[in-house]
Amino acid sequence: MPSPPTTPEAQLAWLVDRAQISDLLVTYARLADAADWEGIGALFTEDGEVTAPFGPAYRGREFATKAGPFMSQFWATHHMTTNHAIEIDGDRATSHSYLQAVHLTRQGDPSAHADVGAWYDHTFVRQDDGWRIASMNLSFVWTDGEPFGRA
Repeated sequence: MPSPPTTPEAQLAWLVDRAQISDLLVTYARLADAADWEGIGALFTEDGEVTAPFGPAYRGREFATKAGPFMSQFWATHHMTTNHAIEIDGDRATSHSYLQAVHLTRQGDPSAHADVGAWYDHTFVRQDDGWRIASMNLSFVWTDGEPFGRA
């Protein structure tokens, strides 16, 4: 793990980059809970890629057409992303973070849910408009409740 910078100017830039990347991860979770699949797609670079346990890899900008239909089977979700371990190397960065997500499966019945605990591994690239996701790998650690959806 690279050491943080030592000069005040470099430390400030490093802290701001880390905050912006963490905000990007939180925005992803918020948009997932809002079912804003187009918004999620906009968080990726043009050639950014998603890999997940429930289907083949796809371009992140295609989130609305690739993951949206799968995620739309749930009437509500609650995504929590934590423990953002972020490493920055110039205009590129990586992160390893935790995900816990609840997926409500039957409208009007909050006791019916499919839950997942997972790890997210991301790479990021700084672009003119800020940090964007270059790759996202979702790895399930556990599931609970109802079976987790239909692939």
